[in-house]
Amino acid sequence: MSTQEVVNMLKPNGFVGTVNNFSGYADYEVLDFFHHYKFRDDNGHELVACKDFIALVNQACSKQGVSDLTPAELVIKECLSRYVNDKIFMYVKGL
Repeated sequence: MSTQEVVNMLKPNGFVGTVNNFSGYADYEVLDFFHHYKFRDDNGHELVACKDFIALVNQACSKQGVSDLTPAELVIKECLSRYVNDKIFMYVKGL
């Protein structure tokens, strides 16, 4: 599945594509960028306080985690991976 197909799949759920290019950003700059959106989970916790999100940002910004994907594409890839894993689990469990 292409990134554009994933974006199209997420749009009905309120996903909005971005034109920002985060290449060259330091991890703290990416976290600051997303902090201004004030994304929160159902319990009111900020996205930038999520350990998984911080790890994703650190990996995307580190030289060890160099990828052809932008940080936004990495988030989409992770979401898609979790979605597929959930579907496989439900299928295997017969749910």
